[in-house]
Amino acid sequence: ERILHEHLFASAPSKIRYEEAFIDAPYDLRSSPLSATKLKTLLGCKRHFYFRYVAKIKEAKMPSTKIDEQSIGIVLHKVLQEAIDAHTLVDEKTLYQRLEYLLKEHNRSEVWGYFADVWLEKLKPFIAHEVKRFYEGYRVAKKEYSDKVLYKGFVLEGQIDRIDEKEGSFFIMDYKSGKVPTTTERSLESTKDFQLIFYTLIAQKMGHIGGAYYYDLKNGALLPELFMEEKLALLESVLEQYQEPINGYELCEEVQQCRLCPYVLLCGREEVV
Repeated sequence: ERILHEHLFASAPSKIRYEEAFIDAPYDLRSSPLSATKLKTLLGCKRHFYFRYVAKIKEAKMPSTKIDEQSIGIVLHKVLQEAIDAHTLVDEKTLYQRLEYLLKEHNRSEVWGYFADVWLEKLKPFIAHEVKRFYEGYRVAKKEYSDKVLYKGFVLEGQIDRIDEKEGSFFIMDYKSGKVPTTTERSLESTKDFQLIFYTLIAQKMGHIGGAYYYDLKNGALLPELFMEEKLALLESVLEQYQEPINGYELCEEVQQCRLCPYVLLCGREEVV
């Protein structure tokens, strides 16, 4: 009876798996390729960085029958990679039909057909814009282009959705089906997003870079990176700070970041977000 009582009323262990303020696990950021996503994670929360890239703890994902924005984005990237070429860009009807076929080919559930129809409607401005650019002389040079470049002692890596070419200049594009990152003069100093800077540095070996853009798929609009020089200077400053190994991995101060963090339970912050 006493043993049973101990099991029933034993105090529950702490929910926080990583209670220590300092985690002793030195990590040299130069020891492996550095992506813009990896750097953004580090600048957002060092503890998140530790879980993902040092401890290599896999994200816990609950099975779901819902189609989330990330899943839609992945499919759209695959579809656009296959659909965009010189044969489909000749007119809007041809490109629309190709996109329709490929989107509906990815039918994974009963509701996917609905999402395919919704996105086909959303993509109409994009389709018109693509055909217009084709007749202006732009041609697809690379799709899903992966490469690396040595920069300031770091190996920067990235996979560029698409690179177009016109008159000897190259134009970098990163497809965005959801929210498009924006930088203002006010937010510049605290920016964590260096994706288009990484892509530009990686693609420079191809030749002159005429521009780097986020491609807003919902509006069919190319949104240029407006602070290339300023962000490049900031990136150099950030990389200089990480010449020495990282250690400690303190919790981030901005608790709102924990809201979408897959490791929130490990930090015991699930009740404060």
